[in-house]
This record gives sequence, C-alpha cells and structure tokens, in this order.
Amino acid sequence: MRLVQKVRPLGEQAVEIVPATESELNAFEHDHRLTLPAELKAWFRRCNGADVNPGGLDSLFPREHVVCLDWHFKQYPQWKKNGWFPLGSDGCGDVYILASQILIPSTGTHPVCFLDQSDFERPQYAIASGLWKFLYFLLENEIRRDAGRERYWPWNKEAVLAVDPHLAECRSVPLPWELEAK
Repeated sequence: MRLVQKVRPLGEQAVEIVPATESELNAFEHDHRLTLPAELKAWFRRCNGADVNPGGLDSLFPREHVVCLDWHFKQYPQWKKNGWFPLGSDGCGDVYILASQILIPSTGTHPVCFLDQSDFERPQYAIASGLWKFLYFLLENEIRRDAGRERYWPWNKEAVLAVDPHLAECRSVPLPWELEAK
C-alpha cells in the first residue's frame, strides 16, 4: 500500500485507496458466476482499484476515474471463460491479467501476464509469478521512472528473477527475455 501511495496519480487528484467491501466482492462473484482467486480477493480487500500510473489499477465495479473488471468482462467475455482477471493497464491500451487457470507450483499463485492491445486473444508473456510480485514490479517501476532511475522490469532476466525467482516456473506462457532471444 505504501507503493500505491508513492506512485504518481494519473490525474490531478490525490490517489484514493478504497477497499472493497465483502458485499461488493460477493456481488461481483454472484453477478459473474465465478469465484475470485484468493490473492485477488485479498488485494481488493485492501485496494479496490486506484487511479495511478501508468494506466490505473482496476476495481471490481465502476468507480470514478477507475477502470473495472466488470467492464472488461462485458467487453471481452472470453477473458472470463479463460480465467483472465484484468488488473490494470500500461496506459497505452495494453492490459495486465491474472491468469487464474495457470498455477505456479511452488507458490500456489497465478502468474500475471501482459496482453498486447493488438492481440487480446492470448497473453504475450508472463511478467510476475503472482499478484503481489506484479504490484511490486509495476509500482516500483513507476517510482523508478519518475525518479529518473533505470527500470529493469520486465525485460532484465537476472534482475527480475532476483526479486521473483518463481516466475521461472511459468512454462505455459513465454517469459519476456525468451521473446527477445527470438
């Protein structure tokens, strides 16, 4: 949560951190006839979306200035069938998703993948072994950018795996540095 508060907001307003209520979580699951992954529920209980750089973090349902899972699932119903939970955007139209049908064996978490706006049919590559690592990478990357410091995520294999060694276990989706090698 400290990183969310340190990241530059998308607009002029200060970042407002609002947790989801149990009734909102239950309503979302009921409306979409699904169960949210445990790590995603834990995140929403702390922060139900945030209007932060680079492209915002999704909420469950519409909120002012915040994109939401509900909208994504209505726009892209295949994502729900695939077990892809949108988490946020890079600010350029690309989307980060939690791939709930893939499991990282050693942690029991679900990898977070990058969906390029030119191909919303398949994840291009995995960028974190789970939601919490993704949030760390995304937010820390923005803080580094704003401070004029070098960013390493997601392309620097050694630096990424030093923070998130379990990402190497994701074999269902390419890793960013595997794409660079091609």
